[in-house]
Order: sequence, then structure tokens, then C-alpha cells
Amino acid sequence: MTTQLLQVDEIKQFFPGWRKDVLKNFLLIVHCIIRCRTVCLYKCRAEAGAILQRRNLKLESIYKQFIRFFKMKWIDGFAWASLG
Repeated sequence: MTTQLLQVDEIKQFFPGWRKDVLKNFLLIVHCIIRCRTVCLYKCRAEAGAILQRRNLKLESIYKQFIRFFKMKWIDGFAWASLG
């Protein structure tokens, strides 16, 4: 079963102040978590290739991308922006 990632433009209206690359990473992480039914990013990284429809993804690179997302200094603001 293949799953496509939602288009960033469809979601951008709910997060007008955020860059598209940040939204793309956010959507990828959420999609991986839902598919894996776990928040363990180490396990979620295996689903990224199927979601992005790319077989040649390096799992370690995806994992590092996930970690960088959560290391953002303004991650708290990201969550609050969606509520306003």
C-alpha cells in the first residue's frame, strides 16, 4: 500500500507564517507516526520512503531530518500557531 504525502499548499492556509520546507517535514513526521502507530522516530523513519514514494532514501538521513525538526528553537510557537 502506498500513501502520498499531502500537498504543502493544501495545509499552508492553516500555518500562514511557516516556511513550506518546515511544513513538509511536519507532514512527513505526522504521516510516519500514523502509519507506524508509534512516536519512536527511529521506527518511523522506515515509512518515509513509502510515503515519499522513493526507494533510495537513506534511513539515517531521514532520522536526522526528524531530529532537526524537533530541535528548532521555535517548536513551541509552531504548536500554538495552529490553535490561533
